[in-house]
Amino acid sequence: MNTETIKKTIHDTLSKLHVSVDEVSVEKNGELVMFTVQSPEGHILIGKDNETMDALNYLIGLIVSKAAGQHVRVNIDVNGHKQNALNALMAEARKVADEVKKTKESIPLRPMTAYERLIIHNMFSDDIQIETTSAGEGEERHIVLAYSAI
Repeated sequence: MNTETIKKTIHDTLSKLHVSVDEVSVEKNGELVMFTVQSPEGHILIGKDNETMDALNYLIGLIVSKAAGQHVRVNIDVNGHKQNALNALMAEARKVADEVKKTKESIPLRPMTAYERLIIHNMFSDDIQIETTSAGEGEERHIVLAYSAI
């Protein structure tokens, strides 16, 4: 399904929920596509602990997948909230990776969502000194950064 159709679905769904939307923009990074909703009512769309934004991602994903006849991964950010959190997570992962390179000891990162883990795995995919593995179950699933001898 093309990004314009998904943008329209996001806009139409939020309109039906009587939420003002200034803009829905699209950013592609390899296979990852992020739809960013700009809204003066962003706090409503984000919710406590991102619960409303996660529910919006799930709802739009269901609508788009049903229309496409196959599973479509949808990633929605509201007013840059998710991107800011990802930037902080990536900065922390870089600091931990530097520590792993220095000590050559594995260090686990905090539990994170599947999307966050994908970002971190991709972030280190070209770093020959860092190996990433997922560990844990459910809400405790996290990434372990390990030193990889060259």
